[in-house]
Amino acid sequence: MTVVEEVQEFEAIAGQAGVPIKAILRRAHVSVATFNRWKAGTMGPTLTNWRAMEHAYADLQFELAKSGSVK
Repeated sequence: MTVVEEVQEFEAIAGQAGVPIKAILRRAHVSVATFNRWKAGTMGPTLTNWRAMEHAYADLQFELAKSGSVK
């Protein structure tokens, strides 16, 4: 699987779970422009950034399940 496919899959999974990608980006300290570069394939995420995205997604998914809304 390519980086572009990984990013697209991540975005799709987050969307299906009802977790806004912008909330994940904000919590992971990743700009929308950087995320768009990952999706376009012009650059790839560092391992640190990717893990921050995964952790932010998990945190937000937990908050969503607990409270019914994401802040």
